[in-house]
Amino acid sequence: MLKLPSGTIVDFSTERVRYHALRRFLNQGASHQQLYQVIDLLIAASSSGQPLPGLLGGPVKLRYSGLTLADIATQQNWSSADRRSLLTWLEQPAQRRKIEASRNRLPSAHKRLSAIAQVDHAHLYSRLQRRIERLPLQRASPQQWRATLLNLRRQGIAEEEITWSGILSRLSELADAHQWISKAQVLACIDFSPIFPELCTEMVWGNTGNLCFKEVASLLSHQTYFHDLLGLEAEYLLVLRFVDQRYRFRICAARPIGDSPHKQHAKKWFALDPCGRVIPNPQDGTRFFNDSDAARHSANQHAKDYWNITTGNCYFTRYEHLSLLEGENYREWLVILPDFQKTFYGSHFEERNVLAHVRSTDRHDQEGRRLLFIEELQSDWHTMGRKYGYDNRCGGHIPHAPFKNSWVSLACKKLLRYACEHGYDGLAWTPASVHESRYVRAIQALRRIYDQQLPRTLNRLGRHFDAQVRHTSINTKHPWLKLTQNGSKWQVTDGQGTFTTKPRYTRTEALALLARHSKQVTLDVPFFHITTAMRAQILNDGLPMFGEQLE
Repeated sequence: MLKLPSGTIVDFSTERVRYHALRRFLNQGASHQQLYQVIDLLIAASSSGQPLPGLLGGPVKLRYSGLTLADIATQQNWSSADRRSLLTWLEQPAQRRKIEASRNRLPSAHKRLSAIAQVDHAHLYSRLQRRIERLPLQRASPQQWRATLLNLRRQGIAEEEITWSGILSRLSELADAHQWISKAQVLACIDFSPIFPELCTEMVWGNTGNLCFKEVASLLSHQTYFHDLLGLEAEYLLVLRFVDQRYRFRICAARPIGDSPHKQHAKKWFALDPCGRVIPNPQDGTRFFNDSDAARHSANQHAKDYWNITTGNCYFTRYEHLSLLEGENYREWLVILPDFQKTFYGSHFEERNVLAHVRSTDRHDQEGRRLLFIEELQSDWHTMGRKYGYDNRCGGHIPHAPFKNSWVSLACKKLLRYACEHGYDGLAWTPASVHESRYVRAIQALRRIYDQQLPRTLNRLGRHFDAQVRHTSINTKHPWLKLTQNGSKWQVTDGQGTFTTKPRYTRTEALALLARHSKQVTLDVPFFHITTAMRAQILNDGLPMFGEQLE
């Protein structure tokens, strides 16, 4: 650790090296100075150097600042003396060795480089914060505020939300210095940033991938020109939402503003090539798309057909063989806690702090509704915690984490938001019985997730919108066979010895063989329809981070 001239205590952490590297496309060939981009700056919140109260009790001297070492040069609130002191300290032999040791955690320059693409924003709100904002109480003693929090818990605010907000420990700090505490001070005690979840997908860079779009949010330059080019009135605001920084393909949204007569219509999406020309929608020949996915898909195809661009990124599909056949647009979603102070690595993904993962496909039921279909939902973190116990000591293998009993609910909310944004009619999922057929035995944990927790969560979220879990039918192949890997080869088996091939196929060949030996069936699956009112509520106001009661 280092004490800066200002009195602030700082250090750095290499725990999230791979997390940053996957976003910045850094590999093991990076220079020493480039490594600063992937190393977090830790900082004491108190300028006096006093230890911070931990979220679960016990002192935590330092926490993530939200900055990397490379960010220090651009921080306006850092004095030149503090900046010079830190950079000099980083050049000392002990710190250089620690920084260089992080190189081993970067992806190899000879391997395909993975990247994480964030696909959502902060669309989860705190019920605790909203309840406190509505309180008539403007000023009270610390004891009165603690009693108020206890009363809020009795009124339905989850104890987990109160605990992980950090409000209790920060109130204790204020109580040592203040006899009376204002509502504004109490609200300032709420900080969910260390546990805020992100929904991501894992990408792979290769020779057959797509453009590498990065999510941004800024006004598109030359608004008048593009209004004329697109044939839009001035009442539309044109916003740049995704950009491929290498080739300069852009995905933009046209959003009605003010009292525009077009405000009742959904925003329009359009794509621009590197020369600023509009990429047409191949489905109807117009300049617009219904959602950003369709716009990006057309931009990718346009780049290949007209610009001969064949390198880029594509979705990682390492577990696609575990899905029901005849699904489309397979994805592996990760719900991660990127700023959590502890570190956990699960058995399925290389990413740090994966709280839950979801495998999904796009399907249509027999009534023609478009479904975001959940093939699998799992939490390595909390499954291992329940099985082996949590260990919150420094270096503990399975640290305590939020959402112990509500990770299914959290994943549902993230997927609901995505489904509402991208025009899906609802969510559906594989019933537990199909998952059990893969293991040829009954598994209570699977029944608890797919037959109990998923329906209960969605029914609670949808009860105010007349949205409840029902059943529908999809077309697929009978799931009696499965793929297993033996070294670099794959085989097809039913798991009971009746049908087994030799391990001599590639995964693609094995999947084709499995499809040939499986008959077409109609499968009854649980289905949750997203009503118009519920879609509007989710898009306009979001969903609660904890619990299913809407505020």
